[in-house]
Amino acid sequence: MGLDMYLVAKKYLWSDKDKKIKEKIEKACGISEPTSVSFEVMYWRKANAIHKWFVDNVQDGVDDCRESYVPLEKLKELLEIVTQVLNSVKLVDGKVGVGYSIVDGKMVEHFEDGKVVEDFGLAEDLLPTESGFFFGGTDYDQYYYSDLKRTQEALQDLITKVQTDDNYNCLDFYYHSSW
Repeated sequence: MGLDMYLVAKKYLWSDKDKKIKEKIEKACGISEPTSVSFEVMYWRKANAIHKWFVDNVQDGVDDCRESYVPLEKLKELLEIVTQVLNSVKLVDGKVGVGYSIVDGKMVEHFEDGKVVEDFGLAEDLLPTESGFFFGGTDYDQYYYSDLKRTQEALQDLITKVQTDDNYNCLDFYYHSSW
């Protein structure tokens, strides 16, 4: 159980150019008159800062796990913000929260050696973490950094493909979460 997040690409099969794709789907899957195909572009687990950004910037602040259209310009905006934050942070040795347990009836947080963000001011301003039901940690640490780095790499690759490959520039993008 926890925050699972998905960026999905869809291709709507409306034009005559899509006839071959429709025929292949009909033959392979036994579906008559398919109207779209979709595939997962990216999956995140408990990347609550990224989730908060999508909720605030794509879902009008409503966090209800619905699927929401994401214009390419919004993906470019997210990439720019992620890049700004990554360029501003420095990881240093520190203690990283790794979970909780109950000791003598009290909740105790557990830590291990790891990396923490030395100065997270810009991160907190541009891409803040968000607590929630099984949303993962809210510290600015190696896990936060890793989520941003993965997001940056995936979005750079996706945006490049959309801008240079006809197989990608006809796609629509959607975000949804589950928790």
